[in-house]
Amino acid sequence: MLGPVVKAAARLTAWLVQGRNTQLRAEERSTIWVVGGPQAMIDICEKRTSEDLFYTIDCTPLLDPNETILQVIGNITADQGNLTFGTPSINVAQIVTKDRRIIAARKAIQVEISGGALAGRSVLHCYVRPVISTTLDGVTVYNPKREPTVLLRLINNPPV
Repeated sequence: MLGPVVKAAARLTAWLVQGRNTQLRAEERSTIWVVGGPQAMIDICEKRTSEDLFYTIDCTPLLDPNETILQVIGNITADQGNLTFGTPSINVAQIVTKDRRIIAARKAIQVEISGGALAGRSVLHCYVRPVISTTLDGVTVYNPKREPTVLLRLINNPPV
């Protein structure tokens, strides 16, 4: 990740991710919107190494309108950061996020994330990689493996 590449206002910063996506951050520890890139996911997670937090990974942008999550396959992993993931679940009811977005039933993964190590850095960006199978009718597998990858920003202290 590079950035911030543009500081649009005191509370709005644009980031360039791997040369193809732009992220707009409204304020610290808030939702990040990702614009561009093939099947770009919307949310970024953020946690401190000392926190054990419950996260919702919204898969709506990755799924077709009638497609829902059938199951989470195996364990959720991260490419770095020594994170620990609890047992993931699929939302069985609609979720309203704190920024008032509505996530339909069976369109999100919910998981507790704990721990983390920064390896001598002040911030570490980790790719969180759940693997899911999807369905159109609630029974038959439509896509046997999809990976709704999201970015987790791991920190020790509140950003300055």
